[in-house]
Amino acid sequence: GLMPPEIILLNRNALALNMGETGQLSATVFPISGSQAVVWSTSDAGVATVSQAGVVTPVASGTVTISATDGSLSTSCSVTIN
Repeated sequence: GLMPPEIILLNRNALALNMGETGQLSATVFPISGSQAVVWSTSDAGVATVSQAGVVTPVASGTVTISATDGSLSTSCSVTIN
């Protein structure tokens, strides 16, 4: 079977975007041989949304937490919309 995921690393721990920009987050699950089934979510879709490809789109100014989850593991990135 697949190795169970042990840790998720993001390419960014924090991100600042202006309205009209998009940001790209990528998550890598270790071990690499394990599941890479990361689910993206936003703490406030009124501030920014995130696609299942990790693309962050600003909606309004503020701060939002974008989370990447795989099974019981989760990690997050703080996103500020200017």
